[in-house]
Amino acid sequence: MRIGSVSALALAAFVLAACEGTPTTGSSASVATLDLCGLSCPDPTGGGGINDADGDGVDDGADGDDSSTDGGNTTNLNPTTADVTIAVESSRLVKPTGNTTSLSLLTAGTSPTTTTAQILSGAKPTKLTIQIDTNSTSNGNWPTPVQMTEYVEGTNAPDLTGGNKGGTNCLPNCGYREYRIYSNSVGQERDESLQVWAWNESYAAHYTNESSAGDPAQQAWSFGGNKTPLTDMPLGGSATYNGRFVATALTENYRQPNGADINPNALWRVQGASSVTANFNTVSVAGTLTPETWESDQEGVGGWYIKSTTDGINTAAMPHYAFYDTTVTLNGTITGNTYAGTTAGSATLSGPFISGDETMYGGFFGAGASETTGVFHVTGMDPDPIGGSAGITDPKRGFLTIQGAFNGTTP
Repeated sequence: MRIGSVSALALAAFVLAACEGTPTTGSSASVATLDLCGLSCPDPTGGGGINDADGDGVDDGADGDDSSTDGGNTTNLNPTTADVTIAVESSRLVKPTGNTTSLSLLTAGTSPTTTTAQILSGAKPTKLTIQIDTNSTSNGNWPTPVQMTEYVEGTNAPDLTGGNKGGTNCLPNCGYREYRIYSNSVGQERDESLQVWAWNESYAAHYTNESSAGDPAQQAWSFGGNKTPLTDMPLGGSATYNGRFVATALTENYRQPNGADINPNALWRVQGASSVTANFNTVSVAGTLTPETWESDQEGVGGWYIKSTTDGINTAAMPHYAFYDTTVTLNGTITGNTYAGTTAGSATLSGPFISGDETMYGGFFGAGASETTGVFHVTGMDPDPIGGSAGITDPKRGFLTIQGAFNGTTP
């Protein structure tokens, strides 16, 4: 299967309410009037402006090379202004060196402040650049950041998975956008995608380098927006945030039973419901992500297969693999207006899975911490996978890796 099959089609969005705000962290520090020079403004961060050294009309990136296959990334971001990010290489979590996280920064060719204001106000940027700093020894293997153009067909594609581009309360100006860049010329190979979801006060982004080695390529999940000021954080009590989550997943080493319509070993895009409770007395966060749809490119069923647990799509396809029903449990500790969990128990898979590489980061956004958004990653081993009956190798085992972003708001 083609490396980019998971992210080439738009993942569904969640509740996308468009409103003005005052960014305080992440990609911006304050709302600014949109610059008069628009998208052609030089990017003060060095990553969003046009650097077309060879005159072909394509942003060449910082190293003067158009290719996304040769690496060359030299991005070094400041954690006080960048977005917390989870980086993934060939479905394996990139663990930053020292006590740090991976970072990223979204810019629309103007300033980061203006970019965030555009994303959250609904005044969609038509071009976006994402700079990624994995804070690891493999950072240089990632491509130099270049400007991507909105892929309108992806932005406006119908969503058949139940997410409705923002859920049942989606406003007319839903905040989901998709951006792409593609070139097949020698020395200018590019095939990268960027998805951005915007809610009331926060956003999440998913980057994929379709040209990179491995399956499913280099990915990055990040979040940012109008962080709740520390002086406005609740001093006690608790709050429950309900919303949606999106993710990419990889299942491996399952045996396909005789007569089965669906191959259990696939790249998947997963969507569902998220529920996160913050206990401000104990400064802790606990949540559950419950998948509702699993989608993969399946030759045997004539293309994209959609397994839905809510509306009966493709219920006739067999079998019903146990990992469809697996939930992700989140646990973290609140520090100021953010929270994190990077140890055992921070992101675990339900059922028989033995979980590992558990990572979860989140933050509070808007007045009085009315919204939360975060990212997660977890991989698991099923010693005796149900549905496949037995793993391909001995001892019997199946593997599931899933990573993505979640959002929720208080009633």
